[in-house]
Amino acid sequence: MVGDAYDESDGVFSIEDQDFDGDGTPDCLDSCPDDPNKIDPGICGCRVPDTDSDVDGVADCNDGCPKDPNKTAPGVCGCGIADTDSDDDGELDCKDSDDDNDELNDDEEQGPGGDDKDYDGNDDGIADSLQDNVASFHTYDDQSYVTMESPVGTSISSCKAVDNPSPTNSPSSNEFSYGFFEFKITGVGNGDVTTVILHFPVGATFDTYYKYGPTPSNDIDHWYEFLNDGQTGAEINGNVITLHFVDGKKR
Repeated sequence: MVGDAYDESDGVFSIEDQDFDGDGTPDCLDSCPDDPNKIDPGICGCRVPDTDSDVDGVADCNDGCPKDPNKTAPGVCGCGIADTDSDDDGELDCKDSDDDNDELNDDEEQGPGGDDKDYDGNDDGIADSLQDNVASFHTYDDQSYVTMESPVGTSISSCKAVDNPSPTNSPSSNEFSYGFFEFKITGVGNGDVTTVILHFPVGATFDTYYKYGPTPSNDIDHWYEFLNDGQTGAEINGNVITLHFVDGKKR
């Protein structure tokens, strides 16, 4: 029978060095005698390891998101998703269908397949769906995918691919393979210059660029070639077209 023993020679009780969990520490010194991995309850208690899987300084037993180093509670968006409001509109990105307020849904800006949250058409290291000065979208016929970029500090809005605005008199010598676009650039001061860069698919080439609208000499909407004249117009470089504008100037 295991238990207390009485030593008649000196009249003193002795306790056998039992080790119930076999961890090498006698039960009399083991605060977790039935846990072979602990001799002290620690943070999580006996039989629960004090593991910190995401190395965020909070043990898993107290961490509501044990695999997310940036969260200890799910919050609104859940573990693994930051409770971020990129466009400061009061609606978190995980609940917002247009995180950058450029009037394009996030899934439209997430690459041709709409499934790449990190899609970065202008290669600046930031997802296009999170930048109000970058817009990525399909052409009107859904056959191609393009990216539009304005300078940091400005914003793109009302951006969309549209059908031919005046097909009856559009220049017949041009194919307009990538269709037509409408957009607004805000954040530009009166009379200031700005640019819009269009990134087309690799391999695309262009001979010219046309606009449809009024000009200083003709207030009626019409087609006109919009090439760089030193102040405004399109500058073509392979598959990239840079549009130069002066605020308030019609051309």
